Amino acid sequence: MNGQVLLFLRKIGPQAGARIIEIGSLDVNGSPRETFKAAAEYVGIDFRPGLGVDLVMNAEQVHENFPAGYFDTVLCCETLEHCENWKEVVRSMWAILKTNGKCVITTPTRKKGRHNYPNDYWRWELDDYKKMFAAQNIIRCEPVGTAGIGVIVEKVSDELDLEVTPHQIPPPKK
Repeated sequence: MNGQVLLFLRKIGPQAGARIIEIGSLDVNGSPRETFKAAAEYVGIDFRPGLGVDLVMNAEQVHENFPAGYFDTVLCCETLEHCENWKEVVRSMWAILKTNGKCVITTPTRKKGRHNYPNDYWRWELDDYKKMFAAQNIIRCEPVGTAGIGVIVEKVSDELDLEVTPHQIPPPKK
């Protein structure tokens, strides 16, 4: 997690008393957990165990492990591009986010090269997030650093437009 992403995350405030879930929480190169010390609950999930991971599960399954509308804030930073079934991940995150809760997503753009950790599938642009969350209250949708973007969305309904087409990264050459 680079410093620009952490700065972007701070734009949602300290989230005092909130229930927060971080999707893709394995601390590979930094974690936002310390940014949200005032949260009442902070749960980190990843598909493999390690530093920063409280529960091991696939991101597509979070809605099966938490009640609908349980979390005040969902963080998915520098993770969605690693999810082959990104639409299922977004649906699952949206299901556990309460109405008027905030969802924060950061991803690289096409300016960033492949980074297989473990896989790398997708690149989004700002227009993709604007379309995806058009029925919601988009608080911020902006560049994050030189090769990334971020969106902060307040959930006002269950409606999502997942018919966006992110750029697909070709598989690595063998």
